Amino acid sequence: MALQFLRSDIKVFLRCQQANPDAPPVNARAIARILHGLTSPAFPTCTWSKHHFWGLYADIDFHTVRRIALEEVIASRPHKLRLRPMLK
Repeated sequence: MALQFLRSDIKVFLRCQQANPDAPPVNARAIARILHGLTSPAFPTCTWSKHHFWGLYADIDFHTVRRIALEEVIASRPHKLRLRPMLK
């Protein structure tokens, strides 16, 4: 049941972060850590534990949350930044 809301919650989280110029930059790993309620120097518990998304998906596999967050981070980029150059 929680997985059906995970993707939309990540989209909302990204929109909130992008709308706030003072918000620290986030990547897929940081989003997964926040959704699991795992502290870090950039996202300390004392500040983030009051946030709606803090620990909301702690019952979902961390790597699953990170994978979906990565997909949404890439999708939220401007179109010309979505494709990564091929390395030879």
